[in-house]
Amino acid sequence: MSKPVICINADYAADGRRWFHRSGRGYSDSVAEAGATPVILPCMEDPGLAAEYVGMADGMLFTGSLDYPSSWFGEPVHPLARPVDARRAGADYLLAKLAIASGKPLLGICGGMQLLNIVLGGRLIQHIPNADDHLGEKHHAVRITAGKTLGRLFGFGPIRVNSAHHQAVAPDGVGEGLAVVAHAEDGTIEAFESTGGRFLLGVQWHPERIDDAEHRRRIFAAFADAAR
Repeated sequence: MSKPVICINADYAADGRRWFHRSGRGYSDSVAEAGATPVILPCMEDPGLAAEYVGMADGMLFTGSLDYPSSWFGEPVHPLARPVDARRAGADYLLAKLAIASGKPLLGICGGMQLLNIVLGGRLIQHIPNADDHLGEKHHAVRITAGKTLGRLFGFGPIRVNSAHHQAVAPDGVGEGLAVVAHAEDGTIEAFESTGGRFLLGVQWHPERIDDAEHRRRIFAAFADAAR
């Protein structure tokens, strides 16, 4: 049996005067460890290319990022926002819209979770009140309360996660077809899943670089199995 292909959106950032497409190695390493083939996609704001990328994928992984435009959900930009590069934002929106429509398995991590929520008509809290508890690779508890995927992988109750974000899904702004399945102790939304039969999982933490290797393997194996 051939390995499933997991396409991964890349960052677009400058190093001095030169611009690069780049991706944290944890994403591709975790996909490969799960028995799938990782393919990193350049940021291309071209609907035809986006359609080709989604067409070649058995699953799509949307990675962490800086902050997506608040204009996408009808709000002025927060003064503490850290905007993602416009080229990446445009490319990611195209990919996410087509990937959602494809019905293929999707995994959104941190900013990738937020992206999926926005594209599905949801909103974000642009700066959570206790952001210092979540920024800078903090570690905290998350309680899983529902969901066919996370509940099966970890059981219902608390798990320990790593955290590096200052935005989050708004409780009254959850995207269409999504169900919240985990919260931090402070009420921050930490995970959602599709309410339908497809594999669509968003997690606010970073399983690709979490210290608990078994935690990482469970999430990426479930994703690869769905893509397979």
